[in-house]
Parts: sequence; C-alpha cells; structure tokens
Amino acid sequence: MTHKYYYVSAGKVCDATTDIYTIFIGQSAQGCRDLDFLQQYAIQHGHYFKSVSEESDIFIKNLKESLAEFDIKHEQTTARDLVRLFKDGTKTPVSSAQLHAHDYQLKMLDTSYRIISNLNRRDASSMK
Repeated sequence: MTHKYYYVSAGKVCDATTDIYTIFIGQSAQGCRDLDFLQQYAIQHGHYFKSVSEESDIFIKNLKESLAEFDIKHEQTTARDLVRLFKDGTKTPVSSAQLHAHDYQLKMLDTSYRIISNLNRRDASSMK
C-alpha cells in the first residue's frame, strides 16, 4: 500500500526557490527508512512534511496561490527519488546568506526590482 505526503522545501521565506512535492511512500522496509529520513530531514531544515489530508490540501492550495507570481512547479515523485536528491546534494536549500546576497545584487543592478521590493516591504509592514 502506498501513502501520499506533501513535502515543501523552502528557506525562511517561501519564494522562487520553494519546491513543492507530492511524495508516494510504500510500506516496505525501504519505504519506512525513506519516511524516517524525510521526517528527520524536514525537522532539521524547517521544511513542511505532512501526509495528504484535507488540512494539508488547503495549505498547499493556499501556498501555490501565494506563490503564483513565481510559477512554482508541483512535482510528483517517490520517496526514494527525493531521498536520493537530498543525499546527493542536488536539491539542497539555499542558505539565507546566499538569498540575501542575491536579493541585494538584484536591488543594486535592477531598478524595477528595487522599486517592487520596496513596495512589497512597505505593503508587508502596513499589514502588521
């Protein structure tokens, strides 16, 4: 029997680097090891990892709507493949220092990005 889970890999803020996965995990011994690894990895990196339910469906739907401007892809994969990606280091999350440096560089080089960033920051602070 196969179970479905949602896995969301993101930094401190969900943005264009966010990855959304629907994962299929079997009940074999390997499936149990993959499930344990993904649970521990999610806890260590602050990722979202939940079984598919009405509550998690609503969360993923809202997340995809809020990230619509970034055109985030929702991938379906097996737990074994996702574990391989994480262990190989091909899908490791970007550090906050790298994200900050990238944002700063874009602000210095692109006037449009700077204006939009300032407007978004102003709107976010007025919502508090």
